[in-house]
Formats: sequence, C-alpha cells, structure tokens
Amino acid sequence: MSNPPSVRLIAPMFWIVLILSLLELGVEARAHRRGFSTLLFGSEKQSAETLEEEGELSFGPRGDFPWRSEILVPGSEASHPLIWIASSSHAQDSALPVQALFPNRLAEWFRARGESWKVINASRAGSSMRDQIRLATAEGPRWRPQTVVLYQMSNDITRYARQEAGEIPADPPDAWEDELVEADAQSEPSVAWADELLESTTLFALLKTNLSSVVAQGRVLLPGLEPSATEAYRRDVLRFIEVWRALGARPVLCSFATSHRRRDLPDIPMEIRKSIFRFNMHLSMEGWLDTVDEWNRVLREIAEQEDIQFVDVAAELDGRSDLFRDFVHFTPEGHEVVAEILGRALAEREASR
Repeated sequence: MSNPPSVRLIAPMFWIVLILSLLELGVEARAHRRGFSTLLFGSEKQSAETLEEEGELSFGPRGDFPWRSEILVPGSEASHPLIWIASSSHAQDSALPVQALFPNRLAEWFRARGESWKVINASRAGSSMRDQIRLATAEGPRWRPQTVVLYQMSNDITRYARQEAGEIPADPPDAWEDELVEADAQSEPSVAWADELLESTTLFALLKTNLSSVVAQGRVLLPGLEPSATEAYRRDVLRFIEVWRALGARPVLCSFATSHRRRDLPDIPMEIRKSIFRFNMHLSMEGWLDTVDEWNRVLREIAEQEDIQFVDVAAELDGRSDLFRDFVHFTPEGHEVVAEILGRALAEREASR
C-alpha cells in the first residue's frame, strides 16, 4: 500500500531537517573545539567569567553593566584613575574569554606593577565612530574616566563602502548634530525569533562567510573610498575628542592594525579574504589596505594638531598574522601584545607629566 500524499510530502522535509541538524551539530562541534562560542555548546572559554565564585574579579556583562569588563561602580574613579576603552568587536570579541581581551589584559598589566589604574572595556561589536560619540554622550557623565583610548576603524570603512555602493542611504549633511542630541539612538527593528535562531547557528555563519566571499569575488569591487568618506571619518574623530574633552577626559588615539599589509596583498590567504567579505562585499582588498593606511595617517595628523597622545599599534602589529584570528581581530596572544603596547605608552605619558 502506497503512502498517502501528505506523508510523501512530509518525508522529504523531515530528511532535509535531519540532514541540516546533523550538519549543524558537526560544524558546531568543530567550532567549539576551535574555541568559538556556539548555539548548542556555548563556550568553555566563558568559564573565565565565573571567577567571581572563586573570590577573584567579577566580569560583565551583568545587570546594568553591559560590557565585557571587570565590573566597576560609577563614582569609584574618585579612589582610582579610570581608563575607558572605546572600541567595537576588536575589544569586545565574544569568541574569546573575557580575561583574554586587551582592555582586561591592560588592567592586569597595571595591577602587576602595583598601579591603581582601572580599565573599563566600553566596547560593543558593530559600533561605528558615531556610536562611540553617542555612548560618550550617554555614559560619559556617569563614569567620568580620566583617559579615553580610541581603537576604532573597520566598521566605519564598511559603513562608508556600503553608502558608496548604494546599499544604505548616505548620511544627511545637516542631521549629525540633531542625532547627537538624542543620546539614545533608535535601535534597529527587532528580528523575529525564528530569524534570530537561524542566524545564531554555526551553519548559517559558515555559509554566509563562504557564499559572501564567492559573490564578492565575482562582482566589481570598489578600488577605494571617496575623499568625502575620509573627511567624514576625520570629523567624527574630532567630534569624539571634543565630547570627551568637555567631560574632562584625556583622549588617546590608536592606529588600526591588520593581519596583512599592502605588500602582502598577493599572499593574503583565502580565509582572511573570506572573513572580510563576510561583512563588506563592496570594497576590494586593495581598497581596504589603502583606506586603513590613509585613515591611520589621518589619526596621526589629528593627534598632532590636537596635541593628544597617539599610540601606533599598527607599527608593531601590522603584518604579524600570527597575532590575528582574521583580518582585524586578535588572537589571545595578540590581545596580550596590544595590552602591553598600551600599558607602556600610557605609563610613559604619566611619568613624563
């Protein structure tokens, strides 16, 4: 006796779901072994955040403390100087344990030398310069850090590349000041729970990374950004400095480091190209490398013009692919090196004052 039509229709769907589930289980197990956080397995590395139970430091995010950083209380800066790290996924990196991140390694660097400096890792994945300014406007008066370290670039490159490609609308020329008045920027529309679940799977991330790379390499990519994008970035950095100075903080600018340099272009591995095309399908690798170099020059110029400290992270890390897990994100060893660079620079500055 043959199966009814409904069973014949459901059976293929069942096998498709089963196969996809088994694939997801396999790629999640592989990602978990490599140290990434996954939907099913979580991350063993997150155990670093349970140190509070052992009487050690307590780390966020937790309660009203949204950052992957040692939990501090507003107002406690009266008893110790506070360093605010303004960055995005480069310092917030959820694929690594909280204690491995360079802001938290920087706090440990000072602690090991008997210094009383505290560090707040006020970094949020996906942040742009304008997000950093909004955050300064909203949270700066509450925390009042003495020093603010900016390590921010790649999300802004992606943003302006998407604008030039027509994927998102350009910023209205007169809307910027009005945006800043509203400290709580409008959030993006919420995603349906089913979409959120799908996008949280390792299989989705894997397919997105590989398919985006294939599509990107088959299209005409921008050779670089227009000068207007560089000037917009310059204005945003200057505005960032202005906001923090008004709050009594001393801004510090850092150059942005990448796993490979312009001269390495022919030898950049495919996995590095895939990682960058996953987020930006419009700008060529040449365009990326040239823009990073140009914007690092802009940061140095601003530091000289504004008489503020410039820490050349790129000079020590550029091209050291062993310290990067992709084009712009550090390995734990890379975070350690960045923390040491910042620690030395900040300590020398304090000693010279």
